[in-house]
Amino acid sequence: GVGGGMDDGDAVPMEEDSCDVAGAENVSAGAGAAAVPEPLPQAVTVQFRWGIQTFLRTEEERCGRPIYKARGTLDGKGGLTLAYSDVRDGGAWELGSPSGGCLYFIVSTAASPGAFIGSNPWSRAAGGGVSHLLVMQSAQTDGGGWIDPMLLAFDRDW
Repeated sequence: GVGGGMDDGDAVPMEEDSCDVAGAENVSAGAGAAAVPEPLPQAVTVQFRWGIQTFLRTEEERCGRPIYKARGTLDGKGGLTLAYSDVRDGGAWELGSPSGGCLYFIVSTAASPGAFIGSNPWSRAAGGGVSHLLVMQSAQTDGGGWIDPMLLAFDRDW
C-alpha cells in the first residue's frame, strides 16, 4: 500500500456512522462567538513521517462533511481516505482506508479539514500514542493537476 512500512494489521476498522448532526458545531468557536465559516479546501496534503499524500475532495459525504480521497494503490484495495466519523470521542476526522481501517484520528467536529490546517497531534488508532501530522491546503493548477504546498513558493510568473 501507500504506507510503505505500515502494518495494516494494526489498523482499527472504520465503522458506519450514526451522524448526529445536532452535535456538529465547530469546537473552535468559543461560547457566544460569531461562527466563522471554515475553508472548504478542494485538496489537502498530509505530511506523514514516511512521506506526503494528497487527498482530493469528492462529491461523497459522511455526516454532512466531504470525504477526501487519495489516489488508489497498486494492490487494488483503494487509497487512503480523510473522512469525518461521529463514533469516536464525540466526533473526529480519520485518516485510513476501506481495507485497512482507521490509522490516525484527530478529535474535532469541524465541517472540513480547513479547520486543522497546520501541524497538529493526531492519535494513532492502534497501539495508542500521538503522531504530529502536517495538514496543508493544496493549490489547483491551470492544467487540472495539484501543486503540493511546499512547491507553491516557486510558483511565480517571472
